Amino acid sequence: MVDFDTGRTLGLAGSILVLVALILSFIISPLGFLLQLVGLILILVSLHAFSNIYGERIIFRDALLSALIGYVLPLVALIILLILFGFTILTARPIPSGPPGGIEDFFGAQIAGALVVLVLIMVLVLLIAFVVSAYLWYRALNTLYLRSGEKLFRWAGLSYLAFAVSLIVGVVTAVILVGLLVILVGVLLGLASWVLLTIAFYEIKPPQPPIQAPPAPVVQV
Repeated sequence: MVDFDTGRTLGLAGSILVLVALILSFIISPLGFLLQLVGLILILVSLHAFSNIYGERIIFRDALLSALIGYVLPLVALIILLILFGFTILTARPIPSGPPGGIEDFFGAQIAGALVVLVLIMVLVLLIAFVVSAYLWYRALNTLYLRSGEKLFRWAGLSYLAFAVSLIVGVVTAVILVGLLVILVGVLLGLASWVLLTIAFYEIKPPQPPIQAPPAPVVQV
């Protein structure tokens, strides 16, 4: 079983790795994804330790569900959509039209239409998965705040949730300039959430044992 100090250290190291990975992603570094994955695993191990320490299974459960929905579900959806797109290509056929004997080939139009529909579905799945994942991540960190008393965990969760909402609003309104501004604000909130999480793991204090009342004096008769 991971003790408090080890859990704190793992969480701190994982948060720093994720933060570095996000910074490296701006310069398109291949190390970004690997560092983020390692950092996330360390944080999950840390939150599992704190779940045991504070007796709150919801901390690790929500964090694990957040990671699965945010990372695994989009990957599965992408694989399914690629399979559907390949099936569309294989089954597309020229459509006869015009005078007898004439054939107008709509093969390219069918493929383009299918691609647009699948991309829209993929974007919708990603947005839904992102919101659900962000909410579960916030709930896990908020529960940890309630049990540990470290308020920065709650602020880290709120910042990440605001990042998710800002990113979705920005994508929806990206056709106008304000959408790009909202996306920029969301990216800054996302970075701030990991900074706050790093500080929270550094500042968290061990749980204090309950204060036992002194035994009542024995009255001798």
